[in-house]
Amino acid sequence: MKALTTCFFLLLYFLSFAQISWEGAVTIDTPYSKYIRTCKIERGPAAGDILLTYSDRQHGGNIWMIRSNDLGINWSAPVKLVASPRLSDGEYVFNANMIQLQDNRLMLCYQHRWDPGTIATKSYTGIRYSSDGGYTWTEEQQTPTTCVWEARPIQVYNDINADGNNDIYIYYTQEVNPTYYRPEYSTQEYSIGRAIAYIVSYDNGVSWQTNSNERFSGRIIHRNYNGQNKSQGGMPTMVELPDHRIAVVAEAPNGSTIAFASWVTASDPHDYDFDNIQGAWSSVNYKVNIQNAVYDGDGYINPSSVTLLTDPNVYPNNVNNLWKMSTVYGNAPFTCALPNGLIAYSQNSNQKIRVFVANAYGKNSVEITRPFSNDFNTFYSSIIPISDNMVLCTAQDYDTNSKIYLNRGYINKDVISPTTPGIPSITSVIGNRYTFGWSKSTDNIVVSHYEIWNNNELLATTRWDNFVQIDTQSMTAYQIKVRARDYQGNYSAFSQSLDFVTAISATGYQPLEVYPTIVDNFVSIRQSSELISPELSIISMLGQCTSLRINADKSVNLSGLPPGIYQLVLRDGERKYITKIIKR
Repeated sequence: MKALTTCFFLLLYFLSFAQISWEGAVTIDTPYSKYIRTCKIERGPAAGDILLTYSDRQHGGNIWMIRSNDLGINWSAPVKLVASPRLSDGEYVFNANMIQLQDNRLMLCYQHRWDPGTIATKSYTGIRYSSDGGYTWTEEQQTPTTCVWEARPIQVYNDINADGNNDIYIYYTQEVNPTYYRPEYSTQEYSIGRAIAYIVSYDNGVSWQTNSNERFSGRIIHRNYNGQNKSQGGMPTMVELPDHRIAVVAEAPNGSTIAFASWVTASDPHDYDFDNIQGAWSSVNYKVNIQNAVYDGDGYINPSSVTLLTDPNVYPNNVNNLWKMSTVYGNAPFTCALPNGLIAYSQNSNQKIRVFVANAYGKNSVEITRPFSNDFNTFYSSIIPISDNMVLCTAQDYDTNSKIYLNRGYINKDVISPTTPGIPSITSVIGNRYTFGWSKSTDNIVVSHYEIWNNNELLATTRWDNFVQIDTQSMTAYQIKVRARDYQGNYSAFSQSLDFVTAISATGYQPLEVYPTIVDNFVSIRQSSELISPELSIISMLGQCTSLRINADKSVNLSGLPPGIYQLVLRDGERKYITKIIKR
């Protein structure tokens, strides 16, 4: 009974934050507007502005932008952001998405495709960058050729090559074209379905790679395959969950046998490339029966001579990596992390935009009040935070595609601080690089950061992690303490401090030969020469220093020392020796 009561009150507590109070819908009239997307500029030039982009045709046309500098109350006249190529062979661009990067640049990505049938040999994600708050943009950067729909970027809290820039991923809907079809058959007409895939830049957008060894395809991370080539769905949108997990929220990639709903595909902790959940289903050649295949003179298979094998599963077929955000019918989701750490997402359900709020781990979602009443026929929504207690939800008019709908909503601010983290401890020492760990804080929603201080100096900040490596100065006193911070900016109290003095640097020292290196009571010095100095300096991991006499047989009695790791230093005339031992 007590456990049930606790769960009930926790649910009520969650529901108190899982609410959005809408101001009221506002309409912006346009000649034509589709794929409404927004981006709040948080830092740098034009900080505080909200940029809204849309396409002026169903498939193609131009990409336009309007700007608000008062949190979405008033909007500028539209500016043409990307002009349609409008070439005779069916080239077009649409469905723009924008984020702000760590270095304050804006990154705009959009589909650059060719019709008829989305020709994979030409299609790619186009990218432009702005360093002045969206007033001017670079020329288009072309990414690897993939059969792409609905590309959306995210920059994660991971730097795989330690170049100082967090990695950028672009997720998109992948038209799946087997590698044994001729390249000209790599089109929507001959695809065997759709999947969710990504491309990635590890160098801050300078170059891009697919992490796939198959042509016209990125790394596939989510898929449904039931033996039909008429699969639908996709439209991925991403958020980073605690413990360094990418969560990709998308439609089920087949709507014919699985009711449309918003699914979450989540990586394992720190597995940003989804290396842990790859399988046969990740291949563009999955479940194609080529037993009766007809080959042409170049060794390619005629698509009409193959059949598709059924598979009812949705992949990755693992409850730890795949779950539904809700069972409510819907498609075209859009997700974000709220200022208090909860996860919000909007989706279309029969031309009505419905909004849900899940916990910080993307689970246990509840539906909240709809941003647009049933009087509105809407589609293709987005939702983003625009202040510490406000979100902006947008959608397009479904009937005429001539109106942009907006609604601002207020959330409940989190005012509860995390608990105090545990006292730091030294977990390893390599040279002057110390690794510290501490027990995690708890929070009513979730902890987002830990700050590591030396007395009154901030040394480092971690995202979610309760460990850190610090480069220290040798023979220096430190007072290391930690405090936690949640998404809303509430701080815990500081932990107790760990006081210690760092060891002597090994630079300029020769190795000191001792036996054994894991010691019970006595250690023997094995220097071949006669010792001038009769004393050995012993320095503990906490910087406490003592001197012990070296016996005539070159042994040293360590029985008075507590267990731990010690640095042994011998200064013998002008020569200096150093080593480490473990006292059991």
